Amino acid sequence: MAKPYGHIFLHEEGTFTDMIDFTIPAGSLGSSANPLNLALGGFDVFNIANLAYSVYGGTSEEIGGKWYGTYLGNNTSYDLPLGMGGAYHIVVNGLVTTEQGGAYAVALVSGVPEPETYAMLLGGLGLMGVVARRRKSRA
Repeated sequence: MAKPYGHIFLHEEGTFTDMIDFTIPAGSLGSSANPLNLALGGFDVFNIANLAYSVYGGTSEEIGGKWYGTYLGNNTSYDLPLGMGGAYHIVVNGLVTTEQGGAYAVALVSGVPEPETYAMLLGGLGLMGVVARRRKSRA
């Protein structure tokens, strides 16, 4: 996953299950799932309860992928313990408790810097080395 992934999912009243396939180049990934609840005048208008997601190895079409954990959709970011790059999928479950429906958002962010980030880091270090050498030679 070279770029961050984020998406909002809408559902009608009742239970739901969504599957999201993704691929990452290395084994580090941050994740989050958040219900987007709305209450007006003390009444829930738009609500999802029991939001949770589980992470598995392989795609959603493959059966028997390794389970990496289950996380609550509670506005908390989690570091996923993925061992290496490759294909993975997330299974999201929840219960929409209002007639108007419910929504949740998912975010996946790669924990491995892109090559451009390393290039900028090396360029910055090189520039700092040049500045330090000039200061030393002037003294």
